[in-house]
Amino acid sequence: MKAYFELEFSLPEDQDSLDIAMKSGEILLALSDFRTWLRSQRKYTELEDLEYKFANKAWDELHRILQERGLSDLV
Repeated sequence: MKAYFELEFSLPEDQDSLDIAMKSGEILLALSDFRTWLRSQRKYTELEDLEYKFANKAWDELHRILQERGLSDLV
């Protein structure tokens, strides 16, 4: 099975959109790396109570946003 799609941008007006589209894979990998780091901080690092609460809040918010955007299965 093959999938094909085509994007068209009007340059220079759409340069920012083109840059985002071209780097979307790297953006997703960076987000995945951040999620992995945050998980590691919560699970394996000794954190002060306030730091732990913040890490948990950040974790919950990250996953809420990913779920809302339909990205939770990609990261």
